Amino acid sequence: MMKGRETMGGREHQVLELSAGERSVTYPKIFYWVRAGDFHPQRAEFHSLSGKLLKTCRYEQFAMLGGRIRPTRLVLSDALKRGDESVLEYSDLKATELPDRMFSKEYLKKLD
Repeated sequence: MMKGRETMGGREHQVLELSAGERSVTYPKIFYWVRAGDFHPQRAEFHSLSGKLLKTCRYEQFAMLGGRIRPTRLVLSDALKRGDESVLEYSDLKATELPDRMFSKEYLKKLD
C-alpha cells in the first residue's frame, strides 16, 4: 500500500507499507522507500507485529547485475543492538529459473 511521498537526498521517493498475510513471518510489517521515476529501492524498515523497529536497510552502489540495474551493496542495521551492522555486497548475479515448489515452507524444511 502506498503510504506517502518523501524527499531523500534531494529526490522524491514513494513510501510503501508492506504487511504480511500471516502472523508467523519474521517481519510482519516493512516500510520501503523507492525512488520515484526509476523505482530503485533506497531504504527499508523492518518492524515486529507490535510495530517495534527491528532493522533498517540501506540500498547502495547501483550497477548492472543480472540484466538490470540493482543495488550491489546492502547495509543492514540492527535497531535493537545499536552499532551492529551487516553488509552484503553482490558482484555477480545470474538469472536462473527455479521451480515453484522451492518456495514453500515444506521444501525449506527438507534443506535442514
